[in-house]
Amino acid sequence: MSHDWLPSKRVEQLAMAKTWKTVLDKSGLSWDVTEEETLQLGVLVAEADEMLTKAMSVNRNAVTTARCNEASARR
Repeated sequence: MSHDWLPSKRVEQLAMAKTWKTVLDKSGLSWDVTEEETLQLGVLVAEADEMLTKAMSVNRNAVTTARCNEASARR
């Protein structure tokens, strides 16, 4: 499967995920996306956002970066 549509930078990927979360909050049920699935996406987006913020901070370390990578991989 091609990932050409996916932005290459994490910040851009997170922005895309936030946009999709907003769209699904409004239209998900009409597209047969369950409320539970939308809630799960929200949890993943929040976790990825938190980890990316920590990974970009001056206080980051190898563990923080690894957790960010892990959170990003769950997308």
